[in-house]
Amino acid sequence: MRRSRTNVLPTVVAVVCTVLIAIIIRLAVNDKVQKWLEAQPWYSLKLVGFVLIVLLVVSVANAVRKHRSDAAPSAASIAQEKRNRQRMLQRVRHDWIEGVLEKSLYQVARMDLGLEERPDAIENPLRLVVQESGQPARPLPPRTRLVEVFDKHASALLVLGAPGSGKTTLLLELARDLLDRAEKDEIHAIPVVFNLSSWAVRRPPLAEWLVEELNRSYDVPRKTAQDWVARDELLVLLDGLDEVAEEHRSGCVTAINGFRKEHGLVPLAVASRVADYETLDQQLHLSGAVVIQPLTRPEVEEYLRLAKGRLGALQEALDHDPLLWELLDNPLMVSIAMLAYRGADGKAVPATGALADRRARLFAMYVDAMFKRRTRVIRYTRDETVRWLAWLSSSMLRLRLTSFQLEGLNGYWLAIRSQRVDPGLGVRVVSMTYGLVLGLVVGLVVWLVFGLVYGLVCGLFLGLVLGLSTRAPTDTLLWRWPTKRQVAGISVFSLVAAPGAGLVGGLVLGLGHALPGGLFVGLSTGLLLYLDVGLVSGEITVRGSPNMGTRCSARNSMLAAPVFGLLLGVVGGLFGEQRFGLGSGLAGGLVGGLLGGLSKGGAFCVQHWTTRLLLWCYGYTPRHYVDFLDYAAERIFLRKVGGGYIFVHRMLMEYFASLWQETGSTKTPTGQVSGE
Repeated sequence: MRRSRTNVLPTVVAVVCTVLIAIIIRLAVNDKVQKWLEAQPWYSLKLVGFVLIVLLVVSVANAVRKHRSDAAPSAASIAQEKRNRQRMLQRVRHDWIEGVLEKSLYQVARMDLGLEERPDAIENPLRLVVQESGQPARPLPPRTRLVEVFDKHASALLVLGAPGSGKTTLLLELARDLLDRAEKDEIHAIPVVFNLSSWAVRRPPLAEWLVEELNRSYDVPRKTAQDWVARDELLVLLDGLDEVAEEHRSGCVTAINGFRKEHGLVPLAVASRVADYETLDQQLHLSGAVVIQPLTRPEVEEYLRLAKGRLGALQEALDHDPLLWELLDNPLMVSIAMLAYRGADGKAVPATGALADRRARLFAMYVDAMFKRRTRVIRYTRDETVRWLAWLSSSMLRLRLTSFQLEGLNGYWLAIRSQRVDPGLGVRVVSMTYGLVLGLVVGLVVWLVFGLVYGLVCGLFLGLVLGLSTRAPTDTLLWRWPTKRQVAGISVFSLVAAPGAGLVGGLVLGLGHALPGGLFVGLSTGLLLYLDVGLVSGEITVRGSPNMGTRCSARNSMLAAPVFGLLLGVVGGLFGEQRFGLGSGLAGGLVGGLLGGLSKGGAFCVQHWTTRLLLWCYGYTPRHYVDFLDYAAERIFLRKVGGGYIFVHRMLMEYFASLWQETGSTKTPTGQVSGE
């Protein structure tokens, strides 16, 4: 109960202060008071001085309160930290263990993977001291768990393997074991899985990138993420070093090594394709490295002999095409082959062509087999499904994404017709489109009440600001007192805005309105900014359903709009009643509500739905996207991860991406054996 009163109190105080200030301003624009002001030239300076003193007192009081809270953390803040930790553990388990590991294709062909230690794959300065360079590879005992190797090598391990060998599966099994430990031990580091593919977008220091990914992928408030990284409270599991663009892969290794120098005690594991790692001109500074061994033909034969299901067609295909054995050297391709040949003719695929062509035909057979699976309703045709998945996969590869969330759709997804198109063009088109529309709406409202000049100024200013801004989802809203730097910035901006507004008011409405107009704009701007900075995204949210971030943003936008609208509506009504009538209050309320709603989730919602509309018009996506993504998950092309989706494997995503053409159509899948 106390917490809810704390969240409501700042809003009540802001509204009360706004009403008092509006009453003062209302008196200032009265004709009799204006005549008295003309006879008292020093009164304006006294009034401004009084306002500055009030702002100074508020700033000092806030600084004292901030100092006390920093010096002695309250029981509430400690409890909040514990809740954040617990929710983060739940989020990682929900997304990666329950959503990916337990539903992966490797469960179709679950095999014990052989591991081999590779000391020369990493750069360990201690080896130079004890002269242990050039050590040979050492096979590990069968059924060795990766967590045992991780503990052996001081929680700093590199995991290498061929495509489809099970690197991500082993990394997630490690995450599962570490989550079990963290849930039992409150001081254990928080295991978090990150995919390195997005690092190449801006190539920041790894600590900064971890903060961005915690905020973007896990909905962790930025301040909480910064504290976790700074205090070394994370256990970092980095997947997909090979998914970083080739020209930036070496720089990514440098960033990881730099992070190790500054945060050397942070437990860390990295997974990568072995061939891509061996081409790098430098190595990771870790304590150990293991390589996943390929499956041997006797291992696959024994597994197929013991496996249940209709595998006669697969065995017939292997007898008919001995070269097919070369594809079945990893768990992924064994699983794909088992699913592809269920109920199929073992001689359906010609035993000709290069190994890469046969792999493509095997994936085409898998796609065809998945379309034959029984589902409740067949809502989309085969051609539609393949076309939309091909566009999605090619876009994800271009944007270096491994997980797709509907909340992440923005203008960057529009630049897909040609790789020569500037990817930022789509963002600018979407942003400026909705910025122009909203600027026209606000400008029209202001023009009808205050006049053409004010309408043009407000409309152009708001359209420019909204057009150049990008917003993230607003899952939750909590009150957090602004810092000293934020209060100082708000005060300076308000003091700068006041003379500018006074000048415009004096030129348009007469000099008698310069002072009250400036005070009105400056103080109301300060209050609005203070409220905007204080209302921030709060606790970590576990997104259990697709597009939950957009729905939460819309809800918070509708909650914030009345507060901001009341704040500006009361001021506008009392200030502009004499000259403009009561319509000024309505205009102020509409503008304030619009600004507040946009700043607290509304702008993100407008950007999101504008992008969705354009993508649908181009034919890149269906109208009901969630229904389609769920349908693709039923066909085992995608997996649901929390509120997002991933392809069941990167190799399948690359196969679908190979079907997409720059003309906006899809190529005929190689080896397609039947239609729908």
